[in-house]
Amino acid sequence: MVVAAEEGEEMEQGGIEFSYKEIGAMLFEVGKQQHLNAKRRKRIYDLVKKFDKSSRGQDPLHFEAPAPKEKLTKNDYEEAEKNAIELASSFKQEKKIARKVKSQIKKRVREAEEAVRKERGDVDVPEDEITEVKKKSGKQTSVPKVKKGKPLLKAKGVGKKQMLFQKKKGGKK
Repeated sequence: MVVAAEEGEEMEQGGIEFSYKEIGAMLFEVGKQQHLNAKRRKRIYDLVKKFDKSSRGQDPLHFEAPAPKEKLTKNDYEEAEKNAIELASSFKQEKKIARKVKSQIKKRVREAEEAVRKERGDVDVPEDEITEVKKKSGKQTSVPKVKKGKPLLKAKGVGKKQMLFQKKKGGKK
């Protein structure tokens, strides 16, 4: 290839000259071989097509978008917009309903767990009565907040002092 240089001098530029048609033909022969799998054969044939286009002076990387079969009108766009807005609002409503159902399920589960605990006679502190308390060291720990109430087992004629005395001695409540 010859390139014009300054002051009318001609300089040759290095490079390799080749024929796109011959390269395509060689690749086609390689693609015919039996030991190639279908995926590689397809790739090779795609290259053959590109080299064929290049040999005819066309751009092998040119892409033409297909022409639409139908023409959309302004009414089509307005209707699509309306449908999109309706879908968005129905989605919001369904999401709201789903949140309500989820909270109802959680409530029923809590009630069922509470009923099971009552049947077993478990005395647990509910989670809503657990609070964070700071110790003297500054660390926070979860300590149950216990409500004061009447003693569970109170015998007739037994006062508070007698109950405390029985507890200290190791007697029954």
